[in-house]
Amino acid sequence: MLEIVQKLERAWELRINRDLEECLPLCADLKREVQLGAGDFDRAKLDEAVLLSGAPWKVVADVALLWTSIVRTLQGVSPAARLIEEIDRFVWNHDPSGIFALHFEKGNLAYDKGDYGLALEGFLAASSQAAAPWEKLCSRADTLFCLNNLGLPQESALRDVENYLTTFTPSPATHLIHGQVEGLKMRLLFREGKISQTLSFPRQCGANQANFFQLWVRSLPYHSHYRPLSREELDAFQQARYFTNGKYRVRSLTGIIHPDDLTAVRPTEMADRLYLWVWKWLLNPEAFSIQKVTSQLKNINLLQDAHRMTVEDVYLISNSLLWLALFDPAHENRLLEGVKELEPQIRSHYPIFELESLLIHYCRSIRDGYQEQADDILTEMESYPLSRSRELYFCPLVKALRNNKGGLTDHLSLFYKHLRLALFQKRVTKPAVTVDLTKCQVSGPGLKKPILSRPMAVALELLRARESVPLEEFCHACFGFSQFDSVNHMPRIYNLLARLKMLKKSAITFRVKNGLVLAEGDWGRFAFVRGGAFSKQLAGQPEWAQFVMNHNRKPVTTEGLSPAKKSRLHWEGSIGRAEIEALWGRPRSSTNRILSELVKRGVVVRSGKTRHARYHIKNFSEIVLKELP
Repeated sequence: MLEIVQKLERAWELRINRDLEECLPLCADLKREVQLGAGDFDRAKLDEAVLLSGAPWKVVADVALLWTSIVRTLQGVSPAARLIEEIDRFVWNHDPSGIFALHFEKGNLAYDKGDYGLALEGFLAASSQAAAPWEKLCSRADTLFCLNNLGLPQESALRDVENYLTTFTPSPATHLIHGQVEGLKMRLLFREGKISQTLSFPRQCGANQANFFQLWVRSLPYHSHYRPLSREELDAFQQARYFTNGKYRVRSLTGIIHPDDLTAVRPTEMADRLYLWVWKWLLNPEAFSIQKVTSQLKNINLLQDAHRMTVEDVYLISNSLLWLALFDPAHENRLLEGVKELEPQIRSHYPIFELESLLIHYCRSIRDGYQEQADDILTEMESYPLSRSRELYFCPLVKALRNNKGGLTDHLSLFYKHLRLALFQKRVTKPAVTVDLTKCQVSGPGLKKPILSRPMAVALELLRARESVPLEEFCHACFGFSQFDSVNHMPRIYNLLARLKMLKKSAITFRVKNGLVLAEGDWGRFAFVRGGAFSKQLAGQPEWAQFVMNHNRKPVTTEGLSPAKKSRLHWEGSIGRAEIEALWGRPRSSTNRILSELVKRGVVVRSGKTRHARYHIKNFSEIVLKELP
């Protein structure tokens, strides 16, 4: 038995050092020795292993948890969660207080899911049961990172981890934790706008959190320490053995899209990339494709992912969306409502992001002609001590916009040029019909007031360029429907064309013939107002249009409903679609549509397929319906 315990300690050491190549065969040997066999296991198999091997239950549980930790790394959270559930039942039967490895692995599972509150609970429980020095170090370090992600006080925990690290001899595991701690300290300084101090940390060997964050900060163009990354610097990250999500973050720095990155990722990973790529695009929209930016929006659901975001994630994602929305005024208000959904997650104040947010709102006021509001925002910006920083270009940019004298650093000159085009677009005088593509607004004779309509603006721009457009393409461009259905979509198209015909003196005839939408006549009486490169590029991105559509519906909630109607919306346990249909008193088509909406938003969870599908409510307080039954 002593030999098994020693092998187990060695295997855990290899696992902590992320040496899976040696750890995996050693763990397989341990499973055979305690009679767990190959593959997965359940509680019954764990009980059987204790009887057959004669090993203490804690040793069997430790081997099972080691295997689960490897499964979590290689296969993901879901398979590991099923194993943890079986181990938890097994351990509770012997000791309800649990063991270190169980609490620690439960904390890691919750952390990987983005549930930092539950992860903090697991790591605190693990810390209370930690015996070996490395157990104490790992549990304390992960507790620190949870406190940071939740925006809770962390100064004492940070000092504790730093002091405890000094008692260890260097190893891959301590190098990893040291890099994470240094990266955290840099983030704390960056949030305060202390760029030079953030970049003054000594460069460490290899790829770790600290080195990544320094290069990430240096790649942001709005401060005086901006410098493009060299090939030598990026090569240091190609071997990312001890670096969490290393390959993903390398591609974030280089601006490369990989198929593996289009699958679901944690908001924390995606937020760093989205924010950096938005600024790369703003810096030079001709050199950095907007398609790379909008491709990342597939991984964002503001309503569903809010609870998985750290405080910093909220700032990064919010400011990224605010910049993009600045160049799509027609949908800006709806997107602002979506951004407000994230505000409850903000438990700490990070001055650099707050100052940037004020800059964006200043630009918005200037664009819409609200000079007094812009002056008030400028006064608010000047109240920040950070506004006097010589490292940041936020306030100098405002002064350049106000005085129209430029004077910004050379690498921001193109950004300043395109921003001015978007904010101070010249208007054509007295056209018959004006189509403002920056605001998706149409005005002209026959209209009592300007019409704010993206479909109308898009249709006019598309037909002016082509004059004949297939129905499928027209429907997708104007309404965002990826698959054309003539029964459901033709009424929308006819309604849109009827609205276009209201434009008197336009000299254009609109009609449908042979599967095409036709526009015949002279477009000389139309004036199209565009907002420069930013607006043009953003308007042509289907991912952006889809993101806008997903967040362009005003939520209808159960607030204010009578108790009788609320009871019809709610059910206990898992039930089938037919039962829900009877409960709501709705036809099958309506029930399926509403259930699909709820499943998509993560409010209702579906298990099984087709006729055998079952549904249970994940959280009734979060029910958001497109149409209430």
